[in-house]
Amino acid sequence: MAGIFLLNQDVVAVILLHLPAKSLTRFKLVCKQWLSIISAQQFCHLHTLRHPKPLPSLILRTHTSHCFYFNPVSSSHKLVPYTITVPNSKILNSCSGLLLLQSVHPDPVEYHVYNSTTKQSRTISLTLSEDFKKIMGLTLAFDPSKSPHYKIVCVRAKMKPPSARERHCQIEVFNFQSFTWRV
Repeated sequence: MAGIFLLNQDVVAVILLHLPAKSLTRFKLVCKQWLSIISAQQFCHLHTLRHPKPLPSLILRTHTSHCFYFNPVSSSHKLVPYTITVPNSKILNSCSGLLLLQSVHPDPVEYHVYNSTTKQSRTISLTLSEDFKKIMGLTLAFDPSKSPHYKIVCVRAKMKPPSARERHCQIEVFNFQSFTWRV
């Protein structure tokens, strides 16, 4: 009987691999078995490799913090209201369906990697640096065909005295696997 269950689980996984990501988020609610299959890191990676080019779409944020989703391939050509589940945030960058968000109100500032399909986010903490305090730029890098893990690149500068002509910078890379920053 256990062999039949495993065979059925494999068949279900193969079928689910053919479905669009948006459908999979709903199918996680069908049963615990499907949730387990769809949530597995290996399944996510295989699904991304099978669907390397997502349909063009965009998330538009207005000056009033309202968001709208637009998919020019769809037949409706309408802006659909969209909610980002990280409150009080602004979009810094996007890459392969992921958004890099910055919370604007809490102190200290928080950064989040947000999956616009699943509406799940992960908080990323910046390391404190005595020498390099000023953040010059923060960007997201993700190529699912190379790795299932994203990286964040942060460029920091030393606070320069008003008389200094040059600025010294440091580049740090956040590794999702180890959840650490590396200079």
